[in-house]
Amino acid sequence: MTVCEGEIDVDGLDVAKASARDLRRLRGGVVGMVFQEPMTALNPTMRIGRQIAESVSAHAKVSKKQAGAKAIELLGEMGFKDPRHSAALFPHELSGGMRQRVVIAIALAGDPSLLLCDEPTTALDATVTMKVLDLILGLSAERDIGVILVSHDLGVAARVCDRLVVMYGGRMVEEGPAAEVLRRPRHPYTFALLRAVPTKDSSIDDLEAIPGAPPAAGEAGPGCPFAPRCAFAEEACRQGVETIEVGVGRVSACRRQELFASLTEATGE
Repeated sequence: MTVCEGEIDVDGLDVAKASARDLRRLRGGVVGMVFQEPMTALNPTMRIGRQIAESVSAHAKVSKKQAGAKAIELLGEMGFKDPRHSAALFPHELSGGMRQRVVIAIALAGDPSLLLCDEPTTALDATVTMKVLDLILGLSAERDIGVILVSHDLGVAARVCDRLVVMYGGRMVEEGPAAEVLRRPRHPYTFALLRAVPTKDSSIDDLEAIPGAPPAAGEAGPGCPFAPRCAFAEEACRQGVETIEVGVGRVSACRRQELFASLTEATGE
């Protein structure tokens, strides 16, 4: 991936310009990665305790015995009732939720200050999803670490996130405190997403699909990427994008903010 503009600053380092040595320090040691599909993230031929221990050894000068003990400790922290026994199991011997807990343990093995979670509950059922999210929230509080959660599920984002960044076509369209963004969206895409989410009181006729199709990666063009599907778009929207402050700590990339705000207020959103 080529960085066209901007910076990604992590722990005082611009990741886009970092050396291979600096990136090795960041990976696992500063930023822990939780992948969405644990069965492909884990080595199917290696016992889970050894996989965690290898990650521990990669980030700390410890003996093999110490790394193994740390792996068992992490499994206990992840909620395994018999971590010593579980450490000897292979990934296929665990449920999907337990495998995801192993992936989280590996991500924490280097004692990072930030967890990057890429759709961590996509492959899980609703009950297990809630347990994994509660685990991530608990670890964030207990270890005092930040969490960046990538998700297509607004319910998951609402449960976990303090701040919400809504993206479309690879671009940020709205950002702000999660509760405020979900309660009073200030971009047509966010508004349309919320109108398409079913609730316990809604029928299928109440759901509003977003017309059209999203752009292919890298083909959004110079204007607002959502303009071709937006009911509020005008010609200027297709020529450029304005990022506007719409409240304390809130921004929206919709140039028709005044009209959009009045329309959402009229619908009671």
